[in-house]
Amino acid sequence: MWFELNKGKWKPATVTQHEGFIKLYFKPFLGSFKLKKLEKVIYQTVFINVLQDKLKPSTIRALHSIFKIAINAAVTEEILLRNKLNGVALPSLRDTETEKNYLTPSQLSVLLDHIKQHEDIAYYCLFLTIAYTGMRIGEALGLQWRNIDFANQTITIERTRGNNCIGSTKTKNN
Repeated sequence: MWFELNKGKWKPATVTQHEGFIKLYFKPFLGSFKLKKLEKVIYQTVFINVLQDKLKPSTIRALHSIFKIAINAAVTEEILLRNKLNGVALPSLRDTETEKNYLTPSQLSVLLDHIKQHEDIAYYCLFLTIAYTGMRIGEALGLQWRNIDFANQTITIERTRGNNCIGSTKTKNN
């Protein structure tokens, strides 16, 4: 119910992500339990603990976050009296998942040199733009010529481009 009531408010990528979570994880692992009977220990045992052998801790945390939002919606709609899943023991993030996600200047230089030598100019321009502006990949792919003001040396990010569609930006900051 939560998904059907809210999918019209979400961006297409969010709908696809939530739909995948429901089909691949929530229904197979938790679909046989009535929400009113779903206790923290059951959730921990049949969902969180089982997924620890299959998924990264960050993915399990994301799944738990989405499921908690759905449970909180059930509380708001007075389907449930309270969210019994608060305080579930989640796997800790591994050191590799908490490391900084960036290239050093020398690594960036090697990457850009490689792209310049082995790819066409469009890829090179794309990677240069991303590297020197800090914009997201989807934002760079959503750029149009009218978004670039060479005279004032500015780029206006108005849209993103993803696997599913062209949409609005993730944040409203300019």
